[in-house]
Amino acid sequence: MQGLKIESKTEECSADYYIAKEEGQNPDEDEDKKRTCVGIGERVTLTLTGKQALIGENKDIRWTLEDGAHLGSLEGMTDGEREVTLVINDDLSPKTLGNNNRIKVWAYCSKTQQMPDKPLKLEVCLPTHITGKHRKKEGGGRGMIADAAKFPGFPTDQAQDRGKPGASAQLELTIHPTNVNFKNIHVIEKDADASDKTFPPLGGRHRPGETWSQIDPGNRVIDTIAWKKTMNEVKAGLSPDAPEQKWDWACKRYVQSIQHRDVYMLNTVTQSFKVRWTDPRTRKAVHAWISKFECQVERDSQQGTHVFSPQDNK
Repeated sequence: MQGLKIESKTEECSADYYIAKEEGQNPDEDEDKKRTCVGIGERVTLTLTGKQALIGENKDIRWTLEDGAHLGSLEGMTDGEREVTLVINDDLSPKTLGNNNRIKVWAYCSKTQQMPDKPLKLEVCLPTHITGKHRKKEGGGRGMIADAAKFPGFPTDQAQDRGKPGASAQLELTIHPTNVNFKNIHVIEKDADASDKTFPPLGGRHRPGETWSQIDPGNRVIDTIAWKKTMNEVKAGLSPDAPEQKWDWACKRYVQSIQHRDVYMLNTVTQSFKVRWTDPRTRKAVHAWISKFECQVERDSQQGTHVFSPQDNK
């Protein structure tokens, strides 16, 4: 007679599943949701399966977490249920995770005194690091300027913006690992520069505000890098003797719970700027460079078009 077994099914597919779909592959959704590695904030449906004679009446089923109670909890009333929901905590950090990142779930049928041969074991994963690429355009290719609705006034590649100093790019940041799903948590970027750090006239302190980023099913968020000034501001800031200015921002990104509480610092990255006269003698055009996550955008105000590099980060 077939014994009892606990089967698991995640509410969401992993980021790898969605990425594979975008690349034209045909991954198996059901198989992906059977994964035993889950991210913080994920929800997992647990089902007790097996012969009814071994289970007895559903009202006699009892569920328990043998190990990993600090990692998640069973939702609602679980006694007497053949199917329950396990919710992984969304506020776990390397410190609270400790040396034990596994959950063991048991189900026990009190009337028949039967239980599965072994518990269901799930491994809980935290966000570990971030990688960045230029955002992909519709129709293929990478390299997009700032969203005009969110960042109004930044130069476009249109003829009417030729002559305006500035440059921008949208970066696609991926939160790793991608074999789980982090849709139910948030990340937020904050200024990490010293309070007494000074910046050149054409620079300024990083002011990202308190805007958090929703993570998409592919474990990605969009980050915009941008700089703009008027030509009069550039002329006041750059002199013939000092035709170039450089500055950096130190940016920290934090993992946030669904309630927008900072949980832990995920990474620190440098955002670099360089602005100079294309020709210091004529002072008619400004060349600007911005880089972050090894992605760079540059633009010459006279030529008026953005150039993205590297162009091969598919």
